[in-house]
Amino acid sequence: MAEQLELVDAKQRELERLRADLIAWVGHDLQTPLASMRAILEALEDGVVDDPQTVKRYLGTAQRDVRSLSVLIDEIFSNGAVGYWRNSLTAPNHPCLT
Repeated sequence: MAEQLELVDAKQRELERLRADLIAWVGHDLQTPLASMRAILEALEDGVVDDPQTVKRYLGTAQRDVRSLSVLIDEIFSNGAVGYWRNSLTAPNHPCLT
């Protein structure tokens, strides 16, 4: 019985570590395109760039960042990561955790 409790405790600690890693990974992947979009929009709003080609390039980068965020959010929800982490003692087989 004690051995089983130790095993459950070890699994619980591992799950908590993996959960923290997943949160850090998701947080980083969300912050990167958001920071880029924020900088682009501030530069455009402040008139830092007014060359049409540069404005077009900035807007293209912002659109790419929005698509990246959309894909990331879709992957999080389509993989059921949120519910999975709440309801399981085993970690998902997610590329960021291997």
